[in-house]
Amino acid sequence: MEKARAALRWVSGVFSENEVPFLIAGGLAANAYGSGRELVDIDIWTSGADFMKACELVKDYVVTGPTFYRSMKWDAEYVNLRYSGQEIDVGNGSNTKIFDDENERWFEISLDYSNPTMKELLGLRVPVIPKAKLIEYKGILGRMVDAIDIRAIRGKQVLRGV
Repeated sequence: MEKARAALRWVSGVFSENEVPFLIAGGLAANAYGSGRELVDIDIWTSGADFMKACELVKDYVVTGPTFYRSMKWDAEYVNLRYSGQEIDVGNGSNTKIFDDENERWFEISLDYSNPTMKELLGLRVPVIPKAKLIEYKGILGRMVDAIDIRAIRGKQVLRGV
């Protein structure tokens, strides 16, 4: 967890100091709401207006991108970073879409950066995607890891070190 803590401190510091609105998402956000699942990477979304500024600020740590990524579940613009051995994905939250299998359509994730939910994560107070929005997008993605997170977030199962 030390490398994740160092990476989160660095990236949140860079974005905060340079007034780049961002939200922690993915597994780390799920941990903020009660999932104890082991962290794989740090997922961050920035506003579309600030995405390229964010990329420029972290350019020395870029592994991939900025680039567009499209799969059966994701349609997103992102940059992949590595800081102190920790992988960080920074996405353009203004044009990220996920595929809703149930309704057979792309769902655009809309995020509000103006009034973030502040949570304590890895010893830092950071802006996190709102719980309802996290559950919504993880429910649409429907992967096993998302189902595990949703159950834990809703308090039906607390996982530690899974």
